[in-house]
Amino acid sequence: MTLALLHINDQALQLFTETGEQRSEVGYVQVDEQRLVSGSAARSNAWLQPQFSYNQHWRQLDQRPLKQSRRWARNHADMAFAQLRQVLDGIDQPDLVLSVPASLNDGQLALLLGLLKALPARVCGIIDSALLGAVPHCRAVIELQQHQTLISHLTSADGELLLARHELLSDLGALAIQRDIARQLSDQLIVDTRYDPLHSSASQQALHDALPTWLAQLAIHAEYLTELPSPQGLLALRMVRAQLQQVLAPRTATLARVLQSYAGEHLAIAPAGELLSIFSPELKAVEVISTTVLANRGLALGRAWQYDPPPLGRLQSLTIAIINASSSRAGSAPAVGDAQPLRSPATHLLYRDRAWSLDRGLSFNLVGEHLKIALGQLAGADVSLISCATGLQLIASSGALEVQLPARNSRGEWLQIGAFKLALIEVIDA
Repeated sequence: MTLALLHINDQALQLFTETGEQRSEVGYVQVDEQRLVSGSAARSNAWLQPQFSYNQHWRQLDQRPLKQSRRWARNHADMAFAQLRQVLDGIDQPDLVLSVPASLNDGQLALLLGLLKALPARVCGIIDSALLGAVPHCRAVIELQQHQTLISHLTSADGELLLARHELLSDLGALAIQRDIARQLSDQLIVDTRYDPLHSSASQQALHDALPTWLAQLAIHAEYLTELPSPQGLLALRMVRAQLQQVLAPRTATLARVLQSYAGEHLAIAPAGELLSIFSPELKAVEVISTTVLANRGLALGRAWQYDPPPLGRLQSLTIAIINASSSRAGSAPAVGDAQPLRSPATHLLYRDRAWSLDRGLSFNLVGEHLKIALGQLAGADVSLISCATGLQLIASSGALEVQLPARNSRGEWLQIGAFKLALIEVIDA
């Protein structure tokens, strides 16, 4: 059996195994009369064919028939099952620690357990994802989801961290943030160039494909200059973090009001919440919990639960000693037994005696028998990658080249693109 942590967030399902493997499945499904595809392949067509695109099947997980009958999916549960099957594919007899947000109600959790049993996979324990991502001192954990933000308020007593209550901000989700930014960039381009990237499905898809890379850059730089393909050629586009913060202020103001009673050191942002720290000034100094902390804690619980399984219900309290132990191992690999320290994060890819910086994103094309690499995300690239807090992330793929991402984005690991193996290295004082 393979022990693994399955973390449910409708932005992306994440799987961490005891052998150090990490998988991610973006929360999109595309269903038409011919097939069902999920994850990045589905997102890459979401704006091209919106009539076949679904991204609310986790938030609305149920077995009610869809408004429009689909051959390959009768309901949201079928879509969720397809994603679970994809992310667990090839895992030998998965023994799962299940991390779920409080926004997933008890009926939905029961349905999720049924889907996992049908795969089949064994669930050895369930924990509220806010607890799994908490740090010892925090009193509120903020989880950014695809369509909303969940705030879990915590308290402590008798050496335990406990969930006190939850709040949902239904107008502050990752998709809403990206839509607002896309509209602002469109307005900006109309003024500067008279070109509207939202005027057609193809240009709208190209804009949304590029957004994750661009927004990752705004986490590092106050301004970011990029280019967008158009019928007029490449159009220069300057993104200013402060300007976009003002655009998003009506959405983030509610979050600020809810959290006004907390000092910054009492808060933590769950993994995949980087957009909140970038565009909510009040949260700029708040720690975004690493997925390594999540994996360490979940797998440590799983090893204990394999021998002493708890009742199959959602754990809503956690011993602070466990939190302290796993938080102190935030730089450790999730593995069985004593974890070994991770190597330093990679800064560059090495290929044919040239080092390519990871902080701006990279595009790859197969040209004859050679791999051509370029900085940034280029239209028409076979593969585009970006380095972010959770490791190397696949932004776009034509399907022409198979990609195997490294487990942890550390120096000494390898990235496999088609037949090409590229070393991850750390460049110091470059």
